[in-house]
Amino acid sequence: MPATYSLPSNADLSIIAQEYVAPMTMIDPLFAEGFCAVTNENVDLIEWEQEDNYFDLMQPRSLNSEFPSIRRVGLKRYLLAPCYYGEHFPIDERDIVTRRVYGSFGMAEEAAAQIQRGVRTLTTRLVNRMTAAAWNLFATGTYTATDNTGATIYTDSVTLTSQRFSTWSSLSAATPLADFRGLMPLARGKGCLFNQKAVAFMNSTTLNNLLNNRNTSDLAGKLIYPGGNGGGINATNINDVNNIFGGGDLPQIRMYDGGYFPSITAAGSGDYRQFTTYIPDNKVVIVGYRPTREPLA
Repeated sequence: MPATYSLPSNADLSIIAQEYVAPMTMIDPLFAEGFCAVTNENVDLIEWEQEDNYFDLMQPRSLNSEFPSIRRVGLKRYLLAPCYYGEHFPIDERDIVTRRVYGSFGMAEEAAAQIQRGVRTLTTRLVNRMTAAAWNLFATGTYTATDNTGATIYTDSVTLTSQRFSTWSSLSAATPLADFRGLMPLARGKGCLFNQKAVAFMNSTTLNNLLNNRNTSDLAGKLIYPGGNGGGINATNINDVNNIFGGGDLPQIRMYDGGYFPSITAAGSGDYRQFTTYIPDNKVVIVGYRPTREPLA
């Protein structure tokens, strides 16, 4: 029987998944959970109207008397000129002739595969843009779009209901529980509630500062599963904190670390290796509960 020899090659090339697979669909909680509705409108200008609030108390009257008349409320009209976005993914003759399949030494890559890569790239950038726009507006009240040189192309802003919290990174002095209790009066005269049906989004850095709180006059002094002789277990995880907050009818904590890798700009600044979270450190985005179930934006 003839012998069979297996000779090794000098190398073998394969491919693995990207380090970070960015979402290409609207799975972000702002969109998936209905906080921000995504709609399509083929118009150049966006306009909307908002009726003013109803006010005052009904007047008393005597029997057989005229019913007092009341004034109608007015409305406000708004207009928005949206920003335009668009890019292309270049594929030229050299790409079609010379590009190889990733993970292979010499297999030519078909043009269709290159087009698919372009679609994935552009779709990822589109979803990142829409997501960043929503979170920037919710976190700061301002949305700004810049080009690849850093020049501002578009900006707009709204007035947010905001509150300055204590410095949570100062673990022994921070008062996160008191901070959240102070939110309740801010809902007066608004169409939403900052109760336990509201959601407080924060990134993991901010959440860890909250969980590591050592102020026994505030969150660190609240015990979960109290034991005998005044003992018990302190809040150590997000579920414990939400139980404490829920008992006080306060918003529930949600950790969210979504973000994107920024590009290196034409001016040479920026670092594409530095992941940028949509919610900055030490920032809490609280989405109030609207009994009417209307989206926020």
